[in-house]
Amino acid sequence: MMNNNSEIELFWRWFSGNQADFGHKFENKELLSELDKQLANLGVHSWEVGPGLYCEKQLVVSPGGELTLLELTNKIVSLAPTINDWEFYPAKQPKEWSLQVNLWTQTGTEVKIDGSIWKFVILKYEDGATEIIMQASNVINLNIEDKITAGEILLDGLLGEENRIRWFQYIDVIDQFDKEYSSQAQNIKELLRLIR
Repeated sequence: MMNNNSEIELFWRWFSGNQADFGHKFENKELLSELDKQLANLGVHSWEVGPGLYCEKQLVVSPGGELTLLELTNKIVSLAPTINDWEFYPAKQPKEWSLQVNLWTQTGTEVKIDGSIWKFVILKYEDGATEIIMQASNVINLNIEDKITAGEILLDGLLGEENRIRWFQYIDVIDQFDKEYSSQAQNIKELLRLIR
């Protein structure tokens, strides 16, 4: 974590000077590569650009699912200048969507997953940690890392990344619940209602 703001301010000066050149559909690969380098220099290795929620474009400076990096991404975004047509976030935002997850697997293939049929249970432990276990019968052929990644994408879309990493210390994705949990399981769409 940086102790001063100068490197962050240099990043935003660079971004302000180049933001118009990303292209309408963010097709400027050279500039995207430079954005990746600039953010990596600040300690951020996960980010997104795309259409904004309220403005034409957005930049998400993501903690990459790491609670320890959230302070850094919040600091970076807090120093962002006002730029026409841009909005900035320190974590992935919840979205209105049909829970259809597009996932690039570790083997390099793209799979489409219908998350709307997933079910979940939440477990709370004595040490205060919380785990969400999701039953996903439509990802049986994926390895465990890809299953967890699909679950994180689904939760980020539903709750927002910051809420996901603050609320759930553990995430598990399984093919079928044991009997003890199957009667408690709810459809993933109920998660927002249950947590709020």
